[in-house]
Amino acid sequence: MLSEEHEPDYRYMDPAVDSISAGVHAGLTVIFETTLPIGVTRGRFTPRLEAASGLIAERDFFVAFSPERLFSGAVFANLATYPKLVGGIGPESTRRAAAFYDSVLDAEIVAMSSAEAAEFSKLADTTYRDVNIALANEFRAGRRSSRCGRPGSDRGGQQPAVLAHPSARRRGRWPLHSRLSAPAFSAATPTWSW
Repeated sequence: MLSEEHEPDYRYMDPAVDSISAGVHAGLTVIFETTLPIGVTRGRFTPRLEAASGLIAERDFFVAFSPERLFSGAVFANLATYPKLVGGIGPESTRRAAAFYDSVLDAEIVAMSSAEAAEFSKLADTTYRDVNIALANEFRAGRRSSRCGRPGSDRGGQQPAVLAHPSARRRGRWPLHSRLSAPAFSAATPTWSW
C-alpha cells in the first residue's frame, strides 16, 4: 500500500510486527512473506523486533524474507512446484529459514545472498508480470481494433503466426501472460486467452 504521498504505508504492517514482538525469544526465526520494499526486512522490521524483545537479531533470534509466489486458485500446486526463495539478514538467518521451508515444502529451496536480494526478486517478479499484462492488453486492444478487423486481415491467424516465432516455440507456448488488468494483489488469475 502507498500513502497519499505515494510512499510505502506501514499502518498495517507496523502493528502486525509489534504484535509478534512479545513472542520473540532466543532461537526463534521470523520470516516475512509479503510484498515489501527492498531493505524493509532489515532496516525497519528487524530493529522493531530487537527493540521490543531486547534481543539481538542474527545472534539471539533470526530474521528472513521469502517472497510469496502464488497464483490464485493454484496455491497448493504452486507451493509444491515453484522454487522457494529465501534470504536472511545474515547467513544464519538464511540457513534457518531455508531449513524451515525445506522441512515443509517439496519445492526447491533457493538461498539468496540476503534479505534484500529476496525482496528484489519479488519486485522483479511483480514487474515482469505487470509488464506482460500491459503488453498483452495492448495486443488485445490492437487485435480488437478496426485495423486488425479490416477485410483481408486474418484475425484467426494472428496467434499461430506469433506462436511460430522461435522464442514461443522454445517455450512451447504464447510468451505473454494474458490478463485483463494488473491486480492489486500479488498473483493474478488469467481472465482471457487467445
